[in-house]
Amino acid sequence: MKNSKRRTIFVKKDFQGRLILGYFLFVAAGCSLFLVLFAALAAEPLVRLTDSSLPKFNEEPVHLLRMTFASHWIFFAFGALLLGYSAIRITHRVAGPLFNFERTLDQMLRRNLAREITLRSNDEGSELAVKINTFNTDLSRTLRMIGKQAEASAILLEQVRKTQLDAPENDELNSLLWALEEKNKKIGRLCNSYILRDE
Repeated sequence: MKNSKRRTIFVKKDFQGRLILGYFLFVAAGCSLFLVLFAALAAEPLVRLTDSSLPKFNEEPVHLLRMTFASHWIFFAFGALLLGYSAIRITHRVAGPLFNFERTLDQMLRRNLAREITLRSNDEGSELAVKINTFNTDLSRTLRMIGKQAEASAILLEQVRKTQLDAPENDELNSLLWALEEKNKKIGRLCNSYILRDE
């Protein structure tokens, strides 16, 4: 598999967007839950100061939460950016191969078996890519063999036609021979309609 960098950030925008939003909400909900638990458990003053000239901590959890956000907003922003970057990296491992599979299957539907799925070394779905590539190689080989057999059959049918006499009693045999030639031509045209993978 190839180990190349992707040039586009969002390969499949809708799929990656849902995954990134899901990751973000999951982590954000987890962090919020821990902050709420921390605030609830820290309802008692963290530090009791005996000197009246120094400010005391407010005992309300909401105020403690507000102070935490106000004093550490840069860490939350950095965490959100880091989370977004990580989510894009993670979703690329899934969305990139999915996009590659769709393009290859679209080509297969257009009878193009020459396209090969190439994934990066850390992408998901490498086993599926190998199986699809193997299938296309095997089908190309089979269609190539059928095409060669159709060409050989055409030569044999031509030889049979040359040995036939044009007598009226051979009309039924000639019509059967003509039908065989037409069927053989259709097989050849069908095989030639595919773009095959090179061996």
